[in-house]
Amino acid sequence: MLIITLSNVNTKHVAIISEFIEHEQDEFERCQLPFEDNEDKLPSPEGIGVEKDLKKAFYWYEVAANNGSLMAIYNLADCYRNGIGIEKDCNKAFELYKQSAEGGYLGGIIMLGYCYDNGIGTIIDKQKAFELYQNAAILGDDVAQYNLALTYEKGDGITKDIDKAIYWYEKCAKQGDQDAQNSLKKLQKNQ
Repeated sequence: MLIITLSNVNTKHVAIISEFIEHEQDEFERCQLPFEDNEDKLPSPEGIGVEKDLKKAFYWYEVAANNGSLMAIYNLADCYRNGIGIEKDCNKAFELYKQSAEGGYLGGIIMLGYCYDNGIGTIIDKQKAFELYQNAAILGDDVAQYNLALTYEKGDGITKDIDKAIYWYEKCAKQGDQDAQNSLKKLQKNQ
């Protein structure tokens, strides 16, 4: 059994966790981590199933990242952005999100957009954020669909377009996102 840990896990990250389970196990095995025999000894940022050890969790993310795991690169970025197991460094987080995004990792694409949207480790670039959200939304990610809908609704860095906002809220809401369902009801009520 493989122990999977992520910092800041919430319902919006369920798809990312599922993707990790399906596609990234081989990456960790390439790192020669003895999961099967020693899973009770592996560190966990949340302390799930083992003693909480942020520095060891960071270390193993780093090992996996150095062996090419895009999920681990994404997790390292989260660690740097939030100061988990390492001193907070938003510039390093941005670079790692960029690396995971350039590798095609969906979570990295979304978070790179978030960094551009909010000036985390880089200057605010609403157009770049929009493009990244749009790319991830087209790939079916509900977080990106919600962010894209919100961008269209607010006209934040782009021309406001309520019809496109409704379209993306609907796509996101169909995936069960409660925030999208609420926003959709509000927009439809006001039309």
